[in-house]
Amino acid sequence: MPKLNTANPEVKEYLLEVSSYWIKEFDIDAWRLDVANEVDQPFWREFRTTVKNIKPDLYILGEIWHDSMPWLRGDQFDAVMNYPFTNQVFRLVASQTINAREFTEEMTAIYHSYPTNVFDVTFNLLGSHDTPRIFTDCGKI
Repeated sequence: MPKLNTANPEVKEYLLEVSSYWIKEFDIDAWRLDVANEVDQPFWREFRTTVKNIKPDLYILGEIWHDSMPWLRGDQFDAVMNYPFTNQVFRLVASQTINAREFTEEMTAIYHSYPTNVFDVTFNLLGSHDTPRIFTDCGKI
């Protein structure tokens, strides 16, 4: 992926214009922001202000593979891809490296790592273009 200098005013203006265009012209309901942790947080704050001013109920989903709380304080993303959830399901079902008690403990820790209003809208997935498919890891396909 290209690395853009979002501190550059022209780059920032262009990206915010593109974001606004898709909302205004096609009435999109959400943005999924790939590799979001590789873009500076001041840009995401401005992005949120820009898109929420156009459509206040727009859902902003960031793809971050590790602790995501710095992006979930109400000034950047509404939620993130919940890869810790995915990892624990794979450990229980596919690789069978944890038992039900360990799975419950891990999932409880994940649940308590986010405020309820964030966890309730987090994107829990079992596979995507970025992860192995669960059937593949289970040896089914």
